[in-house]
Amino acid sequence: MTRRSTWLLLALLLATRALLVLVAADIHGYGEELGKGAAAKAILDHLPVEHWRLAYVYHEGGGFVITHLRALAYSLVGPTLLANKLVAFTTTALLLLATLRTARAHFGDRAAWCFGLAFVFAPEAFLRFSMLSLGTHFEACLFFVLVAHFTLRIAASPAPTTRDFLGLGFTAGFGLYFSLLTLASIVWSTLALLVFARHELSPRRIAVALSGAVLGLLPLFWMMSHVGLDALFVRAKEGGASAKIPRWAALQDVFGALERGDPGAWVLAIAYTLLLGLGVVLVRTNPDVLRRRRVALVALVAPVFLALYLASGMAIPRDNWFFFLRLSPVWVFGTLTAAACADELFARGTKAKGACASFAVAALVGVGVYDLAGLASRGWWNPSFVAYQTAHVKGYDYAEYFDKVQHHLEGTVEDKIAVLRRYDDDPALLLPAISLSLFEHADVSLEEAIAISKRSHGEQWKVALTGLRFFVHPRNAGYDLAAAFAAIETVDTEARAPLAEAVGRAGLGPRFVPAKIAKQLEFAPPDDLVVPFLRGTGWRIYRAFGLRRDLAREFLAAQAPRGVGELLAGIQLAEGADWHPSIGATRP
Repeated sequence: MTRRSTWLLLALLLATRALLVLVAADIHGYGEELGKGAAAKAILDHLPVEHWRLAYVYHEGGGFVITHLRALAYSLVGPTLLANKLVAFTTTALLLLATLRTARAHFGDRAAWCFGLAFVFAPEAFLRFSMLSLGTHFEACLFFVLVAHFTLRIAASPAPTTRDFLGLGFTAGFGLYFSLLTLASIVWSTLALLVFARHELSPRRIAVALSGAVLGLLPLFWMMSHVGLDALFVRAKEGGASAKIPRWAALQDVFGALERGDPGAWVLAIAYTLLLGLGVVLVRTNPDVLRRRRVALVALVAPVFLALYLASGMAIPRDNWFFFLRLSPVWVFGTLTAAACADELFARGTKAKGACASFAVAALVGVGVYDLAGLASRGWWNPSFVAYQTAHVKGYDYAEYFDKVQHHLEGTVEDKIAVLRRYDDDPALLLPAISLSLFEHADVSLEEAIAISKRSHGEQWKVALTGLRFFVHPRNAGYDLAAAFAAIETVDTEARAPLAEAVGRAGLGPRFVPAKIAKQLEFAPPDDLVVPFLRGTGWRIYRAFGLRRDLAREFLAAQAPRGVGELLAGIQLAEGADWHPSIGATRP
């Protein structure tokens, strides 16, 4: 593949992902991404704690790597949504480049082109993941690909070098720090080397590979020196993945879209079946033994990963958005294998088989184009406004981060408040998030929370109280508005209004669901607390719709005229706290 071809695919990648950004597609409001943005800002704001404590969670080395990349992006363009997307594009571009190089080196230019087009025009789930900077499963595919590249260099090429062993060791070591998922590729690589490259495993080369692995593992050793095995395993209090399901039920979920008759899923299934089925049969007759070995080895990566994933007990149901994210290596290597088979069919197949390969590749790309158009069409075509907002709206969520990092901090609630107040930010954004996260996990009464807020925040204690959302009525988890206002009646008069605003921000549950906000507006609070309650609800409306001002306006238009002014005031307060003049501009 020529340099010009590589640049063309990179340009297509940038164009498609920029389109999703400019139409405010659903690629922004993921809590984990925004939480890691707050971790990046903690680095820039020099929070007075040891550096290792700033990790979003200790067991995600990749998350900490992305946090540092995000901090770099924040220092360049400001701590905005734009910076988040620039980091996501960078990691996605690296994955594309690494896989193109691997495909070209081991399977040929046509394979690289087929993979590149299928990657650029990916199915909807992977379009989303490619624009999230999380440092987890999707980005971990980069290390899967690099491990595969060096393994193929050693086990399926005529002249492996010592440098290949060093590269394999370092990639495996750092990849293991980045994500424990890399363990699956290490298992695959070890088996491949033992079966096909035993004669290459000299003591010197093994020592070189181990030296590379130790070098790559240094960040993991550093983290383990501080937190022990928490650097490897999920801590329950930090929150792991959601509810798990039986192993075989997870496997059945992979085919759930076919069972429901999803046309796109059926087209993809047929295309992959054609490429893999016809290609593998043809590869078996290829006189090039190393070529056969390379295709066979790459074809085994996805099954090995899937088997270990199911055996791990970490499988989750398909209705969780995380489901396909965890299966990212299956998609990447399934597509890479399909591209290798397509190259074989184009090079050695009959005219009919070549036509089938063309149809299958076109189908893969066609589904991606359709999903891209569908994802973009559900956005908002106001590119100049969206671009301006993306460059200035803050790309982090304090509450999402504080829920995790508070477990890393020592001392009392007041000690933790003192640390988190050291962020350099608008108190209207920072202080409510501190209250929301810390008091929700503290065993104190509402009266004690108010007293602590007064001592910790001084004149700004009322601002801090607007974050006491679910804490006002914890037994009802934020769903019983009547109970919330009954609790407010028992506190000091000065605290009643900010707590009413807090209840408005809490609404009827932790998710920003418009239907629940509409239901919330049917509630009638005491007359003297209507205004702060509606102002809090306006804040919630802003969080529900984000950049989609068109949807926010439609929602407001559907409400009764009474209270719309207060709702707008709450929206404007939230927007003002969420605005960063990163390019010296003021908010329009």
